[in-house]
Order: sequence, then structure tokens, then C-alpha cells
Amino acid sequence: MKLDDVKLGVMRLPADVEIPLYLIREGLRVQVFFSGLSKVGFDESRFYGDFGNVVLKTMGFDKLDDELLIFYMKLLEQYSEVIEEDGDCYTRAALLVYLEVLTEQRKRKSKAF
Repeated sequence: MKLDDVKLGVMRLPADVEIPLYLIREGLRVQVFFSGLSKVGFDESRFYGDFGNVVLKTMGFDKLDDELLIFYMKLLEQYSEVIEEDGDCYTRAALLVYLEVLTEQRKRKSKAF
């Protein structure tokens, strides 16, 4: 699914959805910023802020293993590469990341049973 395919309207989301979406959006902004720094030769690794643990905890993951954190970071990298600087692009990308994390959560729950 492309970012342009997701159309956003004005609506109020429940807090248990709004908070992770906000954190994912900010994580994408950080990812884009530090990717830009890396492209011009700055070593940004010491300053990188990671919201992954908080996002996954607010989405209901009890156990945060390395595999899950790597999955989340790869999603941020993937979607940050296609972000364009328009008003809704970060929100659309955050929504797609959120949906992919929910899908992963359902897969993990089904394997547990």
C-alpha cells in the first residue's frame, strides 16, 4: 500500500490508538532527521531517540523481545524512506506502521494459543 492511498479525514481516536500513533509519527520524524544527518556524514548514533519500547508497550505487548524491536525499527526505516514533506505524510505513514504492528500482534497471539 502506498502512502498516497491512505486518505485521512478529521476524526477523534481513542487514547489507546492516538498515543501510539503520535509516538510512531514522532519516531518517523526522528528517523528521517537522523537518516538525513547520516547521508551528509554525521555519526548520529549517540543521539538517536528510540520510542520503540514505549510504542509497543502502549499497544499491548507484554514481552518485548529483540525480534519484535527489530521488526518495529525496520518498519520505521522502511516507511521513513518514502516520506515526503507534506502535511499528512507522517500521519499516513504512522497509521500504516500502526496497522502492521497490530497485524504482528495478532500473529503472535494466534501462535500463543
